[in-house]
Amino acid sequence: MNLRARALHGVRWTAAENVANALFAIISVAVLARLLAPQDFGLMAIAAVVLGFSQIYADLGISNAILHRQDIDDTQLNTLYWMNVLGGLAVYAALAAAAGPVAAFYQEPRLQEILLLAGVGTLLQSFGQQYAVLLRKGLKFDLLARIGITSRFAGLVAAIVLAWQG
Repeated sequence: MNLRARALHGVRWTAAENVANALFAIISVAVLARLLAPQDFGLMAIAAVVLGFSQIYADLGISNAILHRQDIDDTQLNTLYWMNVLGGLAVYAALAAAAGPVAAFYQEPRLQEILLLAGVGTLLQSFGQQYAVLLRKGLKFDLLARIGITSRFAGLVAAIVLAWQG
């Protein structure tokens, strides 16, 4: 495929992923709003906001550095990988340190445990971030979309099953 065809192929897959993510989000809100008590649904919303802020800082701009450099070698990639993992660990440590004060601010002790457990996803994401960037750089949007759709679907199913079980 030439560059134009690969780009159009990527646009289709990216659009499909965005549509699937929107549908999964709507289904998630609709189902979880029915299964969870209003207080628990509110805790989920607060946790989502806090985790959203933590994910902003998890990458540390390393993805942009990898995309920008055309001639990046294995040694540089290795260094950036471990910087990303250490950055993810630092962000999780900051989230863990903030979990208690955030729970105290909202006067909801359960929020601390929710943040600590859900924040593990931010830490785990740092291990795969560089691979996703390299796939993006190689215009492998179809594989990225399949991975994204599958992981979002698995998360939706897990959330529904856990909410169903209380």
